[in-house]
Amino acid sequence: MPTQNAAPNVADAVRAAHIQRRQQQRADGRESLQHAFAPIAFVLWIITDVVTATLAVNLWMGG
Repeated sequence: MPTQNAAPNVADAVRAAHIQRRQQQRADGRESLQHAFAPIAFVLWIITDVVTATLAVNLWMGG
Protein backbone atom coordinates (compact mmCIF):
# COMPACT_ATOMS: atom_id res chain seq x y z
CA MET A 1 0.00 0.00 0.00
CA PRO A 2 2.37 2.73 -1.13
CA THR A 3 -0.36 5.38 -1.44
CA GLN A 4 -1.12 5.28 2.28
CA ASN A 5 2.53 5.74 3.16
CA ALA A 6 2.98 8.63 0.71
CA ALA A 7 0.79 11.08 2.63
CA PRO A 8 2.76 11.01 5.89
CA ASN A 9 6.01 11.32 3.96
CA VAL A 10 4.71 14.40 2.14
CA ALA A 11 3.44 15.87 5.40
CA ASP A 12 6.82 15.24 7.04
CA ALA A 13 8.62 16.84 4.11
CA VAL A 14 6.37 19.92 4.23
CA ARG A 15 6.82 20.19 8.00
CA ALA A 16 10.60 19.87 7.70
CA ALA A 17 10.72 22.53 4.97
CA HIS A 18 8.62 24.86 7.09
CA ILE A 19 10.87 24.38 10.12
CA GLN A 20 13.97 24.93 8.00
CA ARG A 21 12.50 28.12 6.52
CA ARG A 22 11.67 29.46 10.00
CA GLN A 23 15.17 28.70 11.24
CA GLN A 24 16.68 30.47 8.23
CA GLN A 25 14.47 33.51 8.82
CA ARG A 26 15.59 33.60 12.46
CA ALA A 27 19.22 33.33 11.41
CA ASP A 28 18.76 36.14 8.86
CA GLY A 29 17.18 38.31 11.53
CA ARG A 30 20.06 37.72 13.91
CA GLU A 31 22.58 38.53 11.20
CA SER A 32 20.88 41.79 10.31
CA LEU A 33 20.72 42.72 13.99
CA GLN A 34 24.44 42.03 14.34
CA HIS A 35 25.13 44.21 11.32
CA ALA A 36 23.01 46.98 12.80
CA PHE A 37 24.92 46.97 16.10
CA ALA A 38 28.40 46.49 14.63
CA PRO A 39 29.14 50.25 14.24
CA ILE A 40 27.91 50.93 17.78
CA ALA A 41 30.12 48.16 19.16
CA PHE A 42 33.08 49.51 17.20
CA VAL A 43 32.60 53.04 18.60
CA LEU A 44 32.29 51.68 22.14
CA TRP A 45 35.45 49.65 21.60
CA ILE A 46 37.36 52.79 20.47
CA ILE A 47 36.06 54.75 23.48
CA THR A 48 37.14 51.95 25.80
CA ASP A 49 40.62 51.92 24.23
CA VAL A 50 40.95 55.70 24.61
CA VAL A 51 39.84 55.60 28.25
CA THR A 52 42.22 52.72 29.00
CA ALA A 53 45.11 54.51 27.30
CA THR A 54 44.34 57.74 29.17
CA LEU A 55 44.29 55.93 32.51
CA ALA A 56 47.53 54.13 31.69
CA VAL A 57 49.28 57.39 30.75
CA ASN A 58 47.98 59.09 33.89
CA LEU A 59 49.29 56.26 36.08
CA TRP A 60 52.59 56.21 34.23
CA MET A 61 53.03 59.98 34.67
CA GLY A 62 52.48 59.67 38.38
CA GLY A 63 48.71 59.95 38.77
